[in-house]
Formats: sequence, C-alpha cells, structure tokens
Amino acid sequence: MRLLSKKWINTKRYADRLIQEEIAVALKDNSSLALMVLDLDHFKNINDTYGHNWGDRVLASISETIQKVLRHRDYFIRYGGEEFIALFPNVDKERSLEIAERIRQTVANTEIATPENTIVVKMTISIGVTVLDNPATSVQELIDHADKALYVAKKTRNSVSFYTAETKNLLAIAEEKQNYQSSIIRRRHPDKKEMESG
Repeated sequence: MRLLSKKWINTKRYADRLIQEEIAVALKDNSSLALMVLDLDHFKNINDTYGHNWGDRVLASISETIQKVLRHRDYFIRYGGEEFIALFPNVDKERSLEIAERIRQTVANTEIATPENTIVVKMTISIGVTVLDNPATSVQELIDHADKALYVAKKTRNSVSFYTAETKNLLAIAEEKQNYQSSIIRRRHPDKKEMESG
C-alpha cells in the first residue's frame, strides 16, 4: 500500500498525476482500475465535541485501519478534510465492491480511545466506487464518478455505492428537483436573496 502523507493541498496535485499515470497503464495493459472516494460520516461532530487535535487523532487512526485492508500496490490518499481517495490497479467492479465493503465493516468495528481511555469513539464511513470503463475518461471524470456514487452512499451513510448511468440520472433528477424548489422559494420570497446579500 502506498500512502501519500504530504499536506492535502499538495497531495491532491500528486494524486491527480498518479491517477493519470495509472489510467495510462491500465489502458496500455488492457487491465482494470478501480477508484474509491471515502468520507467519514459525521466527522464534524468529532471536531465540535472533542476538538481538532482529537479529530486529527481519529483521522490518523482510521487511516491506519484502512491501510491494513489494502495491498502494497494500492494507493491511499488524503484528498482533503475527512475525504480520502483509494486507487486499485488491476481491480474490477466485483473485487472493488468486496474491498469497499471490507473497509466499511473494518472502520465500523474499530474503536478509538485516548491513551487514558477517557474517550472511546466509533466511526462509520461512506464509500463511492467506480472503475475505468472508457478509454476517454479523464482523471477528473473518474473522481467525479466516484464522488457521485459517494453522494448516494451518504444518503444512508455507513454504506457503499457504485457509480452507474442510473446514479447519474438520479442525481440529475435530484438537482432538477432542488432547482425547482429553489425557484418556488424565490418567487414566494423575491426579496429574500437581496436581504441575505445585504
């Protein structure tokens, strides 16, 4: 397992480069490539309740837990905040879902305690999964697909979701519905936007 431990703003740049390299290898070798976006559920509550130092300890502990599930050839990257990206060369849809479910269960069963054992925390994680299935797919599109699947997983939390065309359609419908509801609110309260901007 290969971990990128630089500050996240730099890690993001390196992650994009590494994903591009792995896409090129997968296309050249005609092999599979899976990508996951992982996000800790209700992590803000940890920071708000116990402080950011303890929040960092939780992130480090969860990271170590997840790394034990991965292979040496896999990448695990902190992509920002409590969000991570995992990259799996030579892993197809079926295998990627098995790995994601194992990660989900492992995190849910992990207890994190202070050295004094005064605080014990249990976390859950939501995971969006996608695989490279189009030679024309860019780095950002691959991440975006997994991110859309994560959005679906976040609806119930502590779950795994795989990106499909149906996922895209469901999100488009949800966005259209949200825009429609927003337009109704604006029509009913035409000066609300002005009040908020002021």
